[in-house]
Amino acid sequence: MLAENGVPENIVAHSVLVAEIALEFGRLLAIRGLDDDQRLVEAGSLLHDNCKHEGFGKALHTPHGLAGAAYLRGHGMGLVADVVEAHVMEAIEGPGMLNTWEKKLVFYADKRVNHDRRVTFDERMDYLVRAYPSQARMFRRVASAIRLLERELLAGRRDGRRGPDLP
Repeated sequence: MLAENGVPENIVAHSVLVAEIALEFGRLLAIRGLDDDQRLVEAGSLLHDNCKHEGFGKALHTPHGLAGAAYLRGHGMGLVADVVEAHVMEAIEGPGMLNTWEKKLVFYADKRVNHDRRVTFDERMDYLVRAYPSQARMFRRVASAIRLLERELLAGRRDGRRGPDLP
């Protein structure tokens, strides 16, 4: 589907790493006895930026999430479309947008990948503020809510550690 939509290799590499991280966090949820649909997490992660390349040189965020979701709905993939629509930064503020573990996992994992590298959340935010200064105010506004989501995803590991081996 990514090839069919002409998604560039750099976005594919980014999406593969987002999927790896989202699935790692999903395994942490399973350890805690919480259920998520790993197939939906994987599909949502791999397809979350399926229309981002269409907006290069234009405004960031919401348009590519909405476009990607519309594309997937047009292919009968409504559940995956819901996950894709909720991966954009503004979703953290939208009432009910991040209302499933699958949406939360894909949303957060995307905030831990810069291009095709695992990064800390702070590194990702620093990059976004520098790369998109017109959006800096919004990034700073949502950062504390994303940190709360991070704590929710990392809570309660049985081995006493604070989450997966991520930078």
